[in-house]
Amino acid sequence: MDRLLFPGFSLIEAGQLYARRFEERSRNLALDFAQSRALLVLAENEGVTQQRLSELTAIASPWLVRILDRLEVMGLAQRRPHLADRRARSLAITEDAREVLPQTAKFIPAYVQPPELSRGPDDCDPESPQSPA
Repeated sequence: MDRLLFPGFSLIEAGQLYARRFEERSRNLALDFAQSRALLVLAENEGVTQQRLSELTAIASPWLVRILDRLEVMGLAQRRPHLADRRARSLAITEDAREVLPQTAKFIPAYVQPPELSRGPDDCDPESPQSPA
């Protein structure tokens, strides 16, 4: 089979490889790729509902519930009553998460990091996974 005829298949493989490499590098944090993604997006959007976080992360709602359950048990995320809607929960990160986020961010290449997590050019290490080269 000619892989060039199926570019979508190659993109799926690239995404899986990226997630696998991320998990290999971040093993000591005890966070998988989906948990890290949810935590990083939540840090940028504190106060959102689970539904909105699901939209922002492109993680299906049933999967996100499990991810948030694990993050709560780990002490990295909290569900709080939503001020405007009694049925909804507002999401927030904890102080422990604020300590873990910079460690998590260093496993994300600089070209895909949000600006607030990116390091300056003086801090770039050519051997680091953040280096765009």
